[in-house]
Amino acid sequence: MASAATLLDLLGGELDRQILELTDERPRSAEEVAERCEASLPTVYRHVDDLVSAGLLVERTQYDDDGNHYKTYVTTLLEATVRLDDGELTVELVTEGTADAAEESPTPDGVSVAGSGPADDIERPGSEG
Repeated sequence: MASAATLLDLLGGELDRQILELTDERPRSAEEVAERCEASLPTVYRHVDDLVSAGLLVERTQYDDDGNHYKTYVTTLLEATVRLDDGELTVELVTEGTADAAEESPTPDGVSVAGSGPADDIERPGSEG
């Protein structure tokens, strides 16, 4: 899990926020994100990799009508809460697949995630699944 500082940097970055917002609407390819955000494809891939590593996006494989496959990305983030307690900054995340978990699992680096679970079955309005 990413540190609190890393998560805050990601959530504070304009392109990172745009990627999270676009992939919350429906699964999107990196090419589509690059076009919509008017950013270069290498830049989008770098940000997507960071968001996937932080657990804020998941990668899925999609197939077109001809059987060709390509990667799409979907936001897992539902909620982020930032707290400052006794001089320590913490970030609590609620993500898809974890929102219904019964208890929180604290992790090192000031980050806790509500529950745990796979996010492979995330469905979005307008997505084909």
